[in-house]
Amino acid sequence: MNGAPGRLARRVVNGPGLLVLAAVLAFSVDGTSPGTQVAHAAGPIEQAPAPAFHARDLDGHDVSLEELRSRGPVLVDFWATWCTPCRAALTELEDWRKRYGPRGLSIVAVSVDGPRNLAKVRPYVARLRVSFPVVVDDDGAIQGLYQVTELPTAVLVDTAGRVAATRVGFRRGETGLATKLESLLPPE
Repeated sequence: MNGAPGRLARRVVNGPGLLVLAAVLAFSVDGTSPGTQVAHAAGPIEQAPAPAFHARDLDGHDVSLEELRSRGPVLVDFWATWCTPCRAALTELEDWRKRYGPRGLSIVAVSVDGPRNLAKVRPYVARLRVSFPVVVDDDGAIQGLYQVTELPTAVLVDTAGRVAATRVGFRRGETGLATKLESLLPPE
């Protein structure tokens, strides 16, 4: 984890987030490289529900997991402006939006920047030319629901609202999450 050590790790486990944490801990990890783990749901954990959330994006539009997944799978990406690998992950996700969006993928980026960095979020995503919704989780509620303790963290949610896979960290060229995503989309 880059940046503010300890800040992300102080979240309390409770409610539906506990279920997601249990799901993440019980996943079978296919080690791709140091610093990047892609976990695919295995066995009964495959049914772990992704916590619902509603937020406003940077343009003031309502964003809800339920509405997004009505179109297809959803990738929820947790990131921060101070996180160096998050920049590359957001760029990759914009490429995925272009490639997989027409097949039903929705992406929402959840900035966990605290109040000190809040003003940096809009210009940061503008420089990256990110065109998927970006929400600011300034109170840590969404991060807490998903029990995110490392950045970047991507959570793939299927259309039934279950956690299908997670990726903690980022390494360009890692294909585990993309492979799982493609398995959830209709053929080209």
